[in-house]
Amino acid sequence: MTWIRYRLATVLVYLATFLHPTTAVECGIGGTYPMFASQEELDSVVANCTVWVGSISVASDWNGTLVLNNIINVTGLFTTEPLGGSAYWPSPFLTSIEAPELRYLGGMNIGNASNVSIISLPRLEQIDFLSVDQSVENEVVLSFPSLVNVTDRLEMLGNLPMVSFPSLVEAASIYIANNRSLLWDYSLDTSRSYSGITVDFPVLVQSGLIQMNGNISSIEMPLLVSSSGGYDRYGSSDGWFLKIWTSGNPLDIKFPSLWNVSDIFLAGNVRSFSFPALESLNGTFKFRPSTNATFDPRPLQRAVEIDVSGTVTSYNLDSLTYVDKLIIEPEQIIDCDPAAEVWKRMHPGYDENGGGYGRTPSNYYYSCNGPAKKEKKPFPKVAVGLSVGIGIPVWFFFMFALWHSRKEKKKAEEIAKIPPPDYEAEMAARSAGGGEVLPDYEPRRSQGSGGHPGSVIELVDMTRPSPYPTHPPGYGDAVDDGSVSGATAGGSGEVRNGRTVGDGEPRSGAGT
Repeated sequence: MTWIRYRLATVLVYLATFLHPTTAVECGIGGTYPMFASQEELDSVVANCTVWVGSISVASDWNGTLVLNNIINVTGLFTTEPLGGSAYWPSPFLTSIEAPELRYLGGMNIGNASNVSIISLPRLEQIDFLSVDQSVENEVVLSFPSLVNVTDRLEMLGNLPMVSFPSLVEAASIYIANNRSLLWDYSLDTSRSYSGITVDFPVLVQSGLIQMNGNISSIEMPLLVSSSGGYDRYGSSDGWFLKIWTSGNPLDIKFPSLWNVSDIFLAGNVRSFSFPALESLNGTFKFRPSTNATFDPRPLQRAVEIDVSGTVTSYNLDSLTYVDKLIIEPEQIIDCDPAAEVWKRMHPGYDENGGGYGRTPSNYYYSCNGPAKKEKKPFPKVAVGLSVGIGIPVWFFFMFALWHSRKEKKKAEEIAKIPPPDYEAEMAARSAGGGEVLPDYEPRRSQGSGGHPGSVIELVDMTRPSPYPTHPPGYGDAVDDGSVSGATAGGSGEVRNGRTVGDGEPRSGAGT
């Protein structure tokens, strides 16, 4: 139904243009660019014309408002004075442009007219291309309420608070930006300040290409069903057919009817996006936000490539059934498990380490910026067995040694607590300078004559039991034979090595 409305509107444009009830009167000079410098000069030339064959150029010294009266159709261009290429001579005194009767126009180029504040073509229905390049401080009001079809490109650049085409159904390509340089600016610098642009295309159905760059306040294209097949005149090798780079306030992007698009590139302060009718993408969906955002392309099922980067904090890929390349590489580390599961479901034979299907080259690729994965090593069965077999006995031995050491230490402590014998205790006290001093030891002697002491008869204190036997085995026999002189033998002497030394023998030296 929408396409029927569009085709009918196009037919009506041609009928209104070429079958106008007033007889068309042609004038003009073919392919030339006549230059007009004043309203009087322009009126005198077009006074009796309804169709201007050729182009109309406005001199850079035009002063005030320009009004194109009577003309219904201009086959060529309406332009400010060109300098060359896409540049124009400054037109500082031109303040507004109006064409109240114009319905068809080959093309319009308005550039470098710093004081133009209004461009109004209220009855214009069709144009090949429409380019307004007003990268200046003052705001420009555009009024094209009847425009239905742009066969080449629609280019709105500058300080434009509102870009509204309430009747536009089809455009070969659409470019909207605060500045021409932004059309090929691939940075995400949000520090530059531009006035916000409100984009309103309430009945737009088809466009070959849509690109918006700069401070985009809002976008309304509720009926857009297709953005594919257009030509990018700025030579982008990527060929994005829906590209939105916004540097203003966080933008919510919604295209409720869009189902046919080759490539999508959303970047900058994109808070959210929604494509509820988009299930298949014949190219790449690239998402690169500069503010925290979630990548959720549902209900998208198929695409050639999904490329996610920037400040993405989460994602949802549950609806995907097939993609050739899946790249999830945001600025911060993200959980890659959901992406890996989706990829394995789509490509179960993919070799992540080899970058394809084994040794067979492939166009499939997967990458995700997740936490560093620890390399998995084969379980060391032999090493573990040896460790267990040796470690357990060593552990038991160590515990036994520890237990034994503690036991011996405890035993030594208990022994140390036992008091020593009296004599040893007294000697210890004596050595320490305490306690009663014992008398010097005097060995027992035999009874001498004349009141003198006799010889020593025993070196051992007989009051203490001897730890040795009193007599060794065979001692009795030796005494009976007379080979051993006892302590009771006659004569005084000193006991040495078990025998008595007489008075006539020396008292020092070894016994014989």
